[in-house]
Amino acid sequence: MIREIITSCDKYSEYLDDILCAIDKQYQLKFHYATPYGGEKDIMLSPAFVRLFKQRWYVIGVNENEQVRCLPFDRIAFMEVVCKRHPLPAKMKRLLTPDNFYDGCFGIMRMEDEQIENIRIRAFYPEYNLIEEVPLHESQQKVKESDDGLYREYTLAVRPSRDFLQELLWHGRNIVVLKPESLKRRMIDILKDMMQSYETGECRNGEEDL
Repeated sequence: MIREIITSCDKYSEYLDDILCAIDKQYQLKFHYATPYGGEKDIMLSPAFVRLFKQRWYVIGVNENEQVRCLPFDRIAFMEVVCKRHPLPAKMKRLLTPDNFYDGCFGIMRMEDEQIENIRIRAFYPEYNLIEEVPLHESQQKVKESDDGLYREYTLAVRPSRDFLQELLWHGRNIVVLKPESLKRRMIDILKDMMQSYETGECRNGEEDL
């Protein structure tokens, strides 16, 4: 098992070196890629930058249809560097920088229909110590502390994407959303669906009819 982990890390390190070189030289990358749904496909990508999130590397770039793609390294079955310059279009080059593309994002997801919102949360003791040591987002600011020290409140300017909601849920009852009301209701609906899934054993993630 240890040997398998080391071999896997070495493979991803090789991918990282080759991808960074391709970004620097403006080369394209050809991937044989396993989709999250069990399929496989070939993808040509003009890479723009890489991103590390929750111990997983991703490469972000533009495919042959000029669509932005974000591919995790561990789904790459095969990669080839096409040693011919293929610069990104000027518009894409401006968009595809980490600061621009992930402005207000929590992690790896960038959902166009999710605007940056001013979110207020309450974290209870001792959870607030954890999120002060490792903030939920770079915009996190403490704005209130209860007199008895039982909770602290924070504001964040972030897009309430699926991965951000999952992070809030990971903290369980130790963090609650106070504002905006729309996000608070979304969290309540998710928790209700989770409770029904536990009670019935049926899918309530909103994807059962897809």
